[in-house]
Amino acid sequence: MRFLVSLLFVFAMEAAAQVSTGSDGWQSWRIEKQPGGGEMCCYRSGRKAGCELDGRPGHHQAPMAAPDGQRFARIYARMQDDAVLDLHTFSDSCPVTTSTPINDLGLVDNADSVDWLSARISDRNLDEVLLAISVHAGDKALSRLKTSAQPGRSHREREQAIFWLALLRGSETRQLITDCARSDPT
Repeated sequence: MRFLVSLLFVFAMEAAAQVSTGSDGWQSWRIEKQPGGGEMCCYRSGRKAGCELDGRPGHHQAPMAAPDGQRFARIYARMQDDAVLDLHTFSDSCPVTTSTPINDLGLVDNADSVDWLSARISDRNLDEVLLAISVHAGDKALSRLKTSAQPGRSHREREQAIFWLALLRGSETRQLITDCARSDPT
């Protein structure tokens, strides 16, 4: 019985973890993935090859999505002085390499992760942040993407949000996407 209580306590602590990136360097956390998003990893010659987080000069990698049934994705944020220098989103099973250690924050509540990412949107990382948010399952991510798709946001933010809404949540956002397309001034 004690073992079961201890196991439940550990599980509850892991599930309640929040994004807290108080240190510099690579931080990583798991989130529940929106169904249907595919496996996000880096491929070479059609084979999953893993991804290099440090992005060595001259070494270009394009994350691609392949069908999968995975429940989790992983966010990687390289931090310096509480600023996001790099942000990557991959399937939890995608192998990554880096020249520096990765601080694994474990499983983080999706709403907390979306809030953390939303607070760090900038012109420099807009595409990566909206991609990361779009992969999150749940209403908080959907609401954030809908907000980014509304008039009054930059053309680039609206374009990215509408793209991810259509790709990952098309059936539940069809009317919003249609309305955005009809009302877009550009």
